[in-house]
Amino acid sequence: MEEGRCWLRAGQQKSGLAALVSGLDQDRQRDAAAAQPGDSPAPFNLKVPTYILLWYAFNIIFNILNKSTLNAFPCPWLISTLQLAASGLFMVGLWVTKLQPAPQVSREFLIAMLPVGLFHTVGHVSACVSFSQVAVSFAHIVKSAEPVFSVILSWPLLGIVYPWYVWGSLLPIVAGCSLSAMKEVSFSWGGFNNAMISNVGMVLRNIYSKKSLNDYKHFDGINLFGLISIVSLLYCAPAAVVAEGHVWAGAWDAAVAKLGRGALIQLLAVGGVFYHLYNMVRCPLLF
Repeated sequence: MEEGRCWLRAGQQKSGLAALVSGLDQDRQRDAAAAQPGDSPAPFNLKVPTYILLWYAFNIIFNILNKSTLNAFPCPWLISTLQLAASGLFMVGLWVTKLQPAPQVSREFLIAMLPVGLFHTVGHVSACVSFSQVAVSFAHIVKSAEPVFSVILSWPLLGIVYPWYVWGSLLPIVAGCSLSAMKEVSFSWGGFNNAMISNVGMVLRNIYSKKSLNDYKHFDGINLFGLISIVSLLYCAPAAVVAEGHVWAGAWDAAVAKLGRGALIQLLAVGGVFYHLYNMVRCPLLF
């Protein structure tokens, strides 16, 4: 009975969070539709800083869980796949229970999603590989260089040319990443390179979201990320089998011996949930 009440409370919490995030999405869409040229700025919306705080809180919890899992079970490809699967299952649960309106997906939309899902896979997996090779703090310092790649790649792919002062604002980022790389005790070229690959992958995901999904702006951020996760999972699962499937059995046995089967499964499951939660509150702010 107590277990049933726990699941009920968890379901109510998920329902409330999904409703709040969906409300932010609807507010943004309504404000954009109602805006007229010359209108005065919209009043301050407390929801935005609230979701930024939730984004950072969930992301911190996810990073701690993810690093703990990678330390015990160093299979970043499989862990990335399980996180994408958790995100997809989370969204399917919201759609089936009607806590989140299910999107109407067309064949044309799925085709448009293919490059977005591919680059999301590249960005997510390479970040997880980087976290397995260097300290999480250092990996995030390198990943903070993502705006540099965004400015560089926006010109050839989107035709957007940024003014000189935007380029100048990137110099502190480049200098900070360079200094951190020189001073980092846990530095490895593998971890650094994978964090850089993650930057490129995520920037290309964002660029191709603008290019390929421009005609599908009626999708809210929650549904869009859920669909990206599902498409990304279809790329990631077979690639994970090829990349590291041969080590899974031995790594699993070693992790079970170290943590116990229940604790390992719990780490994987809760990490997957927080992976989705931090992205769920992030997407309405960015997409």
